[in-house]
Amino acid sequence: MELTFEQIASVTCGAVRAGKQENCVHLYRFSSEQEKIYELTNADFYKKTFSTAGIKLVFQTNSQSLYLKINTLESTSRSLYSVDVLVNGKYLDCMKNYDASVAYACNYLPDLPCPNGVNEKTFALGEGDKVVEIVFPWSVIVEILSVKLDDNSYILPVIKDKLLLCYGDSITHGYDAIHPTNRYAYRLANLLGADEINKGIGGEVFFPPIVGNKEDFEPDYIIVAYGTNDWDKCTLKDFTNACREFYEALSQNYPEAKIFALTPIWRGDIQSEKPMGKFDVLKNTIIEQTDDLGNVHVIDCTGAIPGEKKYFADDLEHPNDDGFEPYAQFVYQKIKEILE
Repeated sequence: MELTFEQIASVTCGAVRAGKQENCVHLYRFSSEQEKIYELTNADFYKKTFSTAGIKLVFQTNSQSLYLKINTLESTSRSLYSVDVLVNGKYLDCMKNYDASVAYACNYLPDLPCPNGVNEKTFALGEGDKVVEIVFPWSVIVEILSVKLDDNSYILPVIKDKLLLCYGDSITHGYDAIHPTNRYAYRLANLLGADEINKGIGGEVFFPPIVGNKEDFEPDYIIVAYGTNDWDKCTLKDFTNACREFYEALSQNYPEAKIFALTPIWRGDIQSEKPMGKFDVLKNTIIEQTDDLGNVHVIDCTGAIPGEKKYFADDLEHPNDDGFEPYAQFVYQKIKEILE
């Protein structure tokens, strides 16, 4: 049974819209208006908006098999990808474009030869009713060419009743998790019992225009994690103004949402001093600029991931799969404390 465009769209989580072309389906995490803003301001960021970070298909079915065929295109500086398939919340298998033994031995993913293009695989799902989750990559553009279940099987959407909206830089985007299910935003959404909409962009700083307009949905939780790029790219004055404008817009657009301001995590050069100042200036500015916003809560993430190279893919800034796990747990525990 070949799933129709309408069926694929109905079981999609993490996308704000779906689009159909002649032979494929595209799922989008940014609105058309947000894409246009990036198209006019930053060609690299514009291309990154089309990656499938945070997007997944989730459905209940009695099918014993799943066939998936996709085409991938360049979006970020990373070409390695995995499409993870879970059954009843447990990892089953993946479809990937890399050699696993090489990937886990490599500290820096751009060094790996990982071709884009058409990929297909059949997954054995087992007997009986089950919930199937197909989690798409954060690193590339995915064109869905075909999704098939057994003939005469059924398919029902599975949508969680909470929604987590994520803004941030490359770390929120997913760099450098090998599996998309290991990203901290994915893990955190699951811990909160929420679906994830991911607006992370690798290399991004506080950019108020992207939150100028309210989305067509109401998030229950919002996390914002900028600063590490701002430290390199911005003056303290510009950082202060952009930080304030960003959080003020979110607070006004989503007065009922719980907004969590995540300060930057450890990085290898944390003892350095940039033109903006010491690393702590980021945390201190975020605290100062959100202090009077009642639904914004600061979470100091300085110690969220141990400052050890084994938790980072590039020995400096981007967590690996092992590093994202304590990060998600740390943020979740802080959120629980705030909500109690």
